[in-house]
Amino acid sequence: MRKYESPITLGPSWMEMVFGVSEKNKQINRDILRESRIEHFHIVTDQMSGLCDQLNKDLDKIDNMKRKSMSSLKTLDKSRNTPTKEDIMRIIFDYDVSMRSINGKCDMIYETVSELKRLLPREELETTRNTIDSFQELAEDIQMKMSKMKEELTSLLEKSIIEEEGLMEKERKESEVFDTQSKSRKFFGDFEQKYVNENPIGPIPSSAPPGSVPPQGSRSTPISPSTSSVKLIPNKYFRNMVKRYLGKDMKTPVADPSEIKKCWQKVSLHVGANSTKYQKLSSTEQKEADEIFKKITSEKDLYVPKSSGKRKKATKKKKKPNKKKKKATKKK
Repeated sequence: MRKYESPITLGPSWMEMVFGVSEKNKQINRDILRESRIEHFHIVTDQMSGLCDQLNKDLDKIDNMKRKSMSSLKTLDKSRNTPTKEDIMRIIFDYDVSMRSINGKCDMIYETVSELKRLLPREELETTRNTIDSFQELAEDIQMKMSKMKEELTSLLEKSIIEEEGLMEKERKESEVFDTQSKSRKFFGDFEQKYVNENPIGPIPSSAPPGSVPPQGSRSTPISPSTSSVKLIPNKYFRNMVKRYLGKDMKTPVADPSEIKKCWQKVSLHVGANSTKYQKLSSTEQKEADEIFKKITSEKDLYVPKSSGKRKKATKKKKKPNKKKKKATKKK
């Protein structure tokens, strides 16, 4: 914005230095000052009109930017009522950069208006006061609208922080409930499987006299002994882990070493420390998996013989060099 520079006026002559400046020269100097100030007023008002137009464009640009940013954030995460605080803070940062530029332009308008009110003569100031005040009012109105936008973004940021704290509290409670449930279960005791018929197929009739023996071939006769009389190899814990991770039962109550080893290898893909699925588990789940792997490995080692892992290299038989037979030479 252009600053006012005082014009060059008439200086006193040698006679006026003795007797004082004449009224004619005083009037000429007043006219020069008045014309220079009026000229400065017209130049500055044109500059401020362009500056006000630029401020209106900046305000519309910031408003459109805010609307587009907020609408895009709503489509990103539909499970939340408010956008995340990181996204809102990014919008506020862009807003603050634009706000500093607008505040600088408004300060220029305030300084120029106060300068014009001080420079212009009283009679000129009365006729141009409405024009000068309109520039100041427009700058104040723009700053008020920008302040309202900032308040909306700040309020939205506070709501987002409150919502995130509520979600974190909800996740914490859910994790606590899960931990208490997992601790109450003793090594996944709810995974049960039956390998023999524990109950008889049909109920024993209550009308049978005491001490009577049911007839041969009746449905009340149990087909096989109960599980209490059969020792499971491997144990029930090993079989429960096979049921849990592989989704199938082992074939017989007494399994072959090859079947035990094969089941152990497949379960290890889920709970072994070198498996990819193990790396995706949380710290508490990894501790539980380590305990499972330790128990099933110790059970496997009871029934599967350990191999040395070294293979004997086949030795090649060395070929004996062929001895050339010496031909007997006859002496003549």
